[in-house]
Amino acid sequence: EDLTILSKMKEELVKMGDDAVGLAGVQIGIARSLFIMKRSDGTVIECINPTIVSASRSVTRKAEGCLSLPNMVAMIARPKIITLSYFDIFGTQHTTEFRGLEAKIVAHEMDHLKGRMINYHMEIQMEKNERLSNERDYRINKAKQKRRKMAKLHKKWNRRK
Repeated sequence: EDLTILSKMKEELVKMGDDAVGLAGVQIGIARSLFIMKRSDGTVIECINPTIVSASRSVTRKAEGCLSLPNMVAMIARPKIITLSYFDIFGTQHTTEFRGLEAKIVAHEMDHLKGRMINYHMEIQMEKNERLSNERDYRINKAKQKRRKMAKLHKKWNRRK
């Protein structure tokens, strides 16, 4: 059954053209932990029950789109290197290190398997920006309060003279 599903997924990915580089089962209504992706050399691999073994702390932040949200592009930080453990269609387990664009595809498809889309990352960034903005406003207000207090002390000091 997985073989049939994966064959259909490959067909869909090919139909979508050059911009389509990955497709998770959940994107087309298949409630299984699997995805397919186009490698840099053009081959398509199937990743069944994938698990991220490791991901670099070093990230790259680039524009990213999604087939599920065709009119949305977001700047998303993704690990530069991801090591993934997965099974192929023959049941053989692989542990592969993906770099650059391939690592980005793996991270993106793994997000789908966790029920996340690119807007999830946008919401986190918006919350972070709001927090930073609030912290900046707090520091500005504190500085204003300090200046007012200093002005009052200065005024009081000048009255004594």
